[in-house]
Amino acid sequence: MEADFSATGCSPSGPETCGGSGGPSAGGLLVSSHRDATTYGQAPPPDADKKLLEQLSLKEEELQRKEAEPMADTKRAQDWEAPSAFLDELLSARKTRDEAMMSRVLMANEERDEALRHVARLQQAAK
Repeated sequence: MEADFSATGCSPSGPETCGGSGGPSAGGLLVSSHRDATTYGQAPPPDADKKLLEQLSLKEEELQRKEAEPMADTKRAQDWEAPSAFLDELLSARKTRDEAMMSRVLMANEERDEALRHVARLQQAAK
């Protein structure tokens, strides 16, 4: 069977057909079964090609933008990680400082109260 195809120049695979009975042919050459505008003897108008190319480029740009959005969100999140970590560290340090200051204030108040009690006892003893 292969010999039959090779002798006529035909291929057993694909939608192509060979010259002879049973299929479209153009002087014994392989003809595609795809139907496009040139099959019917009409070429698409040049304006249609331009419009289609413009639409294609617009769709490609839109696709690129949509693909870039998640990457931009990820980049924005990464950009905020360092300042956010710094802010957390700063707030933690401020809280530690405030607790230490409050401890000192409470201790100073206790020492003052103790000193006032001591003065009151000394005054009491002097009378």
